[in-house]
Amino acid sequence: MSRSLRALLVVSLALTATWIIISACDDKPTEPPPPPEPKDYPVFISDGGGSGAGYLYYTYYSRTGELDTLSIGSTGIGYLAVSTDGRRLYVAYASLTIVVDIETQDTIATLPYPNSRGIAVSPDNRYVALQGNVLTILDVDDYSVLFQDATKMRGGSFSSDGSTFYAARNGAAGSYVYRLSLDSLSVTEKLFPYWQSRGIRQVRTSADESLWFLYQYGLEVYDVEQDSIIFADHLNHGTGSVEVTPNGRYVLYTDGYAELGGVGTPLLGFKVYNVERNEIDMVVSTVGVADGERTTNMVPDDFFITPDGRYAVFDNAISVGWRDFIVFDISQMQISKYVNVPGAYFRNPACQNGL
Repeated sequence: MSRSLRALLVVSLALTATWIIISACDDKPTEPPPPPEPKDYPVFISDGGGSGAGYLYYTYYSRTGELDTLSIGSTGIGYLAVSTDGRRLYVAYASLTIVVDIETQDTIATLPYPNSRGIAVSPDNRYVALQGNVLTILDVDDYSVLFQDATKMRGGSFSSDGSTFYAARNGAAGSYVYRLSLDSLSVTEKLFPYWQSRGIRQVRTSADESLWFLYQYGLEVYDVEQDSIIFADHLNHGTGSVEVTPNGRYVLYTDGYAELGGVGTPLLGFKVYNVERNEIDMVVSTVGVADGERTTNMVPDDFFITPDGRYAVFDNAISVGWRDFIVFDISQMQISKYVNVPGAYFRNPACQNGL
């Protein structure tokens, strides 16, 4: 190849590369898509007063704050749980549980198993646990019985990967944390030999199961590796609830109200425990919560945290004051809404546990 031809080829390639670079620079950069709108997770809550018209259920939409009635053709107050995908509502009564299609509000199954002490759905949406005088674990696909144990359980929950079911039971020696492996269907128990009045009422765990958050007359935190209680805060009445935020940073817990056995005034508020710092971050007061028309001193009791970790919805202890509920914005660490319906006794809020 001659020198002149070689030089011409080099110049041509250089110009082509320059044109490609300039063309690329002229293109507008790809802009990131706008963030998705926060999902308006529905929180389901029962109405023991029925607002004067029999027993009802409500749907509260966590983002918009709308409140709708839910017609599911049942009577009586039941424990509530929602499937992880948000499509089915489980309403558990003492002798049976009904399964409701949330979209159509039709009953699609009746499960003839006792369930007077709580209900839980696994995060992978494979299992549902019915707790009463008998523990029953059902396969969600066809509601066949996977496991049964003729032991009185309560306050149970699944591990974050759905492989283990935790619950509490009481015996003559004290309180036990009951652990059922869903892989091997084997059971192990951990005895806590003390028994302060009511014993352990609820069990929740950290994502890696290294910490157990026990509702034992308040909050106790058990470190599995150390085999010791590393935090304890006992309350006056000790009949409330405990839940962990989805990111694992906080544990919220209430005092509730005991008609018998309570000492002094129940906590008019709830507490926020910081897991990393192993201490209480704040005590949220519910004295004088208001809707613009009236105020009330509220005793938070049962509650549920939305799966995005944004809101916690608390009901009011049924034996104290008005039966209403509040919404706590976890991202802002403040009460964002107070809801009251004349005549309604709101109880047992529940929401799906998956995004």
